Amino acid sequence: MILASSHILWVLFLFIFKPVFGQLTGKQDSATLNILFKASYAFQFPSMDLAKRFGNNSNICSEGEVKFASNFTMGVKGAFIFGKQVREDSILNGIATSQGYHIDKGGELATVYNDERGFTVMATVGKIFPIFKSNANSGPFVQLGVGMLRHKIRYDWRQSNLPQLSKELLKGYDRLTYGPAIEVFAGYMYLSKNRLINFFGGVEYTMAWTRNRRGYNYDTMQYDTVLRKDALLGIRAGWILPIYRKEKKEFFYY
Repeated sequence: MILASSHILWVLFLFIFKPVFGQLTGKQDSATLNILFKASYAFQFPSMDLAKRFGNNSNICSEGEVKFASNFTMGVKGAFIFGKQVREDSILNGIATSQGYHIDKGGELATVYNDERGFTVMATVGKIFPIFKSNANSGPFVQLGVGMLRHKIRYDWRQSNLPQLSKELLKGYDRLTYGPAIEVFAGYMYLSKNRLINFFGGVEYTMAWTRNRRGYNYDTMQYDTVLRKDALLGIRAGWILPIYRKEKKEFFYY
């Protein structure tokens, strides 16, 4: 009789409390990757028409990207281009002395420095191809971008006052150029499971079809409307800040 009563009580205990234990032991609270913020640096080598104007340059890029559960990505990116190697360095010779100096407003000799400035803006799509089952968010990564490339020669004369290079006159010398561009990136993306180490790196190629947007060059006294082909090949590496979105919790009863 006592054994039978104990058995009944044990069955009732399991019937009442097992769903509670099932919630505690069977609850899933997983997190999925949602948004990626990237910051990167690239060293780039120009080719085609761009190589006639500039040498190698640096590139700093920031990017916002959405990563889907399918490992496809969509995003936007902007990159700042800068360099010290200007190969078209004789543009100002016609308004300089035979020694390469410029006469400022006070009659003093001034030195004009030049460098490269530019940027790209791209809308991107990409795909991660995971090769290790232990981490489905990492693997070889390819990305295609469509947007614009812009570049010009930047002149700097420090503290001197040069009327011959006023804001309006400078437009005839700076070779402001821009046009549509495409960009291809191939590399590797790593997103750690503990979310602490996240990076990417690879090779990037940019091709653009550009024109001189000033239209007229003061130094050559000619109109410049020729279609240019500007290309950049670079090696890029960067850090990723991932933002995770928690999935809604699911409860399983046993």
